[in-house]
Amino acid sequence: MKLKDDNSVLNFGDTSFRRKSYLLEYRSLLNILRDHMKTHAHWKKDVESQKYYYESVLDRTNLFERNETSDDKLAKRGRTLTNSLVKTGLITESRKITNIGENWLNQSVLPNDKFEKVFGLNTDNLVFYRQWLKFKLFDKKGKYFFSPFIFTLRFLSKYKDVPINDFLTILHSITPLYTQEEINNIVNEYQRVIDGELIFDKFADLYLDQININDIRKDVDSVLSEKTIVLDKFNKIFKNGKSQNSAGPKYLKFVNDLISFKNDPSENTLSKLLNSSKIDKIRKAFGFGKIPFNISSRRDYDYKKFQNDNASNYLLNNDNFLIYVQFKKSKRFDLVKEYGDMTRRLLSLTGLIQFEGGLVNCPFKEVFSELFNQKPIDCIGISDYKFYEQNNNSPFFNDISTIQILNLENDFVDKLMLTVSKRFDINDISLLPRKFEADKDKRFINLIRKKFDRDTVISILNNIKCRNDTEVKKEVTDSTDVPTIFEYILGISWYYLSNGNIKC
Repeated sequence: MKLKDDNSVLNFGDTSFRRKSYLLEYRSLLNILRDHMKTHAHWKKDVESQKYYYESVLDRTNLFERNETSDDKLAKRGRTLTNSLVKTGLITESRKITNIGENWLNQSVLPNDKFEKVFGLNTDNLVFYRQWLKFKLFDKKGKYFFSPFIFTLRFLSKYKDVPINDFLTILHSITPLYTQEEINNIVNEYQRVIDGELIFDKFADLYLDQININDIRKDVDSVLSEKTIVLDKFNKIFKNGKSQNSAGPKYLKFVNDLISFKNDPSENTLSKLLNSSKIDKIRKAFGFGKIPFNISSRRDYDYKKFQNDNASNYLLNNDNFLIYVQFKKSKRFDLVKEYGDMTRRLLSLTGLIQFEGGLVNCPFKEVFSELFNQKPIDCIGISDYKFYEQNNNSPFFNDISTIQILNLENDFVDKLMLTVSKRFDINDISLLPRKFEADKDKRFINLIRKKFDRDTVISILNNIKCRNDTEVKKEVTDSTDVPTIFEYILGISWYYLSNGNIKC
């Protein structure tokens, strides 16, 4: 994936295609695309081809409703719908199915290598684990790259029970222009957040935004103290990525209205401030998605009551630097809200990353901890975007395993697994997969006891029988379809029928 500009951020999927479940949808879309490309040789700039593909999706699935009517809109939906498949490496930019894409559809994926065997992944998990392992986020020039999944594995090999919002904010804040030293600082200095030495916002200022508070305070104070704030100077501080041209003037008007009210509180200045604060971009940038003030619709509500209701609000503090602080916090919140759920669901497809109870973990922490201890694997590097994502022979498009992706020697893997085995007092490395399988079983049993007692299981089975699909997904998960949930609940039912034995 190549960023469009310096202010763009990591996006594993496409915000125009948000799903509760991606695995089944990806397979369906890929199957339809394979059939489509057999009869349509071209894709790029071929509106007819793009339109016909989307119409095929409408006809063969129930993923979307037929709302668009014009050819251009149908074609656009065809393009945006397949953008996320391009990012996975399952298809090329010209929408040709790649080697790994074909093997996934044909159920002929390369078997687990000796490194991967320890994870016990199914074929679907294995495909997405390998593809995200190869995924590179390139800068706009296509030269520098960041490997977000390798970073994820390294970060979670060092920490457990990381708050999901912390993790997602960190992951989406890193760009390909960071240095490996800066990446190392992020990984190592997060320990200060764990130890309670730093609150996360302060950590983000220092290591994600790389802000020197004294320097940025001087800049903010200088800009906001001017009688007439210059938009160009303002935009360098209150940034909004790809929407800067449209958002910047709105931000500036809000800040001007805010400062005017603080300097001269009156009904008139309050009215202007409240009108500005109701704009959607202002809510996202300064109010965590909401109007950034407590307000009342009472008839006798005036500016003095407003001041009392918002006495502790950063924005109304005499220190105008706190306007910037509020802006940074709100933008981080919006970043996670915009991309977080999609990132969480797509990383979960690997089977190696668990998001549960507001926390994120890697169940194979010890394996990756030892890997990164023994072999330096950088998350940042230099490569050629055109070779990597516009070349059919690229490793990104081919069915290769971890040993080849990370350039590991077989002897190295043997020694690595032996070291990991010794951590668990296991002398025979062939028994290591059983250890992780037993851990997985324990997690499954704990989940059953916590969430699925007998009565709940019976209720879910009854809802499945009556095809109360909405209720079924509410009780179990909205991340897959009901047939898959049925198989899952049958496994849980067996646990009760066999008096606690989860193995069939």
